[in-house]
Amino acid sequence: MRFRFFGVQKRWRRFSKPPTLYIGMASIALCLSSPRAYCEELPDLLRMTGEHPSVAAARSEANASESDITVAKAEGKVHVNAGIDSRSYTDQPGYHDELFSPFVSANKLLYDHGRLDATVNERSAAYQASLASVKWQREIINKQLTTLYTTALSQHVTGNILQEQVNTLQALRDKVSAIARIDPGRASEVHQVDSRLASAMANREGRAIGEHEAWKQITNLLHQPVTLTHDLPDLSRMMLLPQSEEQAEQLLLNHPELLAARAHQDESLAALDAASKWNRPRWTIDVRAQSQRDRQNGGMEFGSVVVQLSSNLSLLDGGGGAANTHSQAQHAAAAESAVENASRELQQEFQRLWVALPIRKQQLTELEAAVDAADRMRATGEEQFFAGRRPLTDLMGFDSEYYNARISYEEQRIQYLSSQWLIMSALGQLSDLADVSRPWQTPRLADIANATGKHRPAGNTSAAQNPRNAQALRASLNSTLSATPAAGLPNLK
Repeated sequence: MRFRFFGVQKRWRRFSKPPTLYIGMASIALCLSSPRAYCEELPDLLRMTGEHPSVAAARSEANASESDITVAKAEGKVHVNAGIDSRSYTDQPGYHDELFSPFVSANKLLYDHGRLDATVNERSAAYQASLASVKWQREIINKQLTTLYTTALSQHVTGNILQEQVNTLQALRDKVSAIARIDPGRASEVHQVDSRLASAMANREGRAIGEHEAWKQITNLLHQPVTLTHDLPDLSRMMLLPQSEEQAEQLLLNHPELLAARAHQDESLAALDAASKWNRPRWTIDVRAQSQRDRQNGGMEFGSVVVQLSSNLSLLDGGGGAANTHSQAQHAAAAESAVENASRELQQEFQRLWVALPIRKQQLTELEAAVDAADRMRATGEEQFFAGRRPLTDLMGFDSEYYNARISYEEQRIQYLSSQWLIMSALGQLSDLADVSRPWQTPRLADIANATGKHRPAGNTSAAQNPRNAQALRASLNSTLSATPAAGLPNLK
């Protein structure tokens, strides 16, 4: 029986039972049994964050900021009012009581030395900052979701490997028990296997707990019953990563956090412009039509029209205008520093991930060699143990080293794929990347689980000793590691 696990060739020993095929099938079984559960890939989960409460709140704030622009512009338009006056005069010759005197008035701001325009610019900049904050808030949630997805996936895959180790140790225990029944002097070897088996089972349960905790956080974050069913998509293979550092730098300029910081700077500068005109005159025109009582026929008519041109200049305001101007100048300076700080932090985060990506790829190659070496050593140790030339402790040590090498390889592989998604998050492009509908062609974990034991043929020939298996091993790993083009990665020399 042949099995394949992420392109790493191995064979099952005579003392090992075939691995159970249900390992890793729990996730897909849950999807089939629960019609409410969503079995989606990571991009599908990232799209669900568009309705997160924090994103909805930021969107509402943006809508409010858009209305604030209309409020500011309305100050410069014609204002029309209507009302009723009631006047009473005492001992004033020539004046008559007007108990019911309707009126209509209109007024308009003519000129205020640019104060209104500065206010409109301030509100417009605040609106642009709110729009950027909507995307920025979603990027924060999607980064958190990607990290949790990576954790759950890593715990799931490594848990399956530990389950294989448990199955192997259980098969080894059966063999050692049979030997002990023939040779009672070797009964202690059964206890040695039991001790190693208990440790492997504890590690497996620990991985299961870690997976459950991470996935529970994901379901709470999305507020939907989603299920882990797919591996991480390889962005390098799909040519979705920036092809060069210069291209990435251009994308970084449009990061929503940086756009929001720049918009807040524009808002502060516009507020400073408006505050600096506190002692400039304002010119307005008022037109008022008043209806007065006609003593001859008792009727009402709008026979009194007053046109007034006014100029209002603040000569002394107790120092409030100058203090407000100084305050806005400090806010503008702080906003400028915030832009510089955001730019540096984003650049630092991107460079950290970008430089580490080719290193992780190189480590995958080294870990693959370690898996192959551990596999050969394990095969030799098994043959020598059953031939009576090696103690049981050596065989279990080789066994542990082999499975630890596989776990290290899988953890590094998942981190390598996760780093690609985190690079897009550092560039502020994670939400846009997920929103574009495309065939991701990501392997299902159920298919991977079914293939975990198929990478080693039955018998005692290791992958390195079997040319066909060795060739398949190299081809599979080369396919897995054909990631980012050389032009798109930093030079590590």
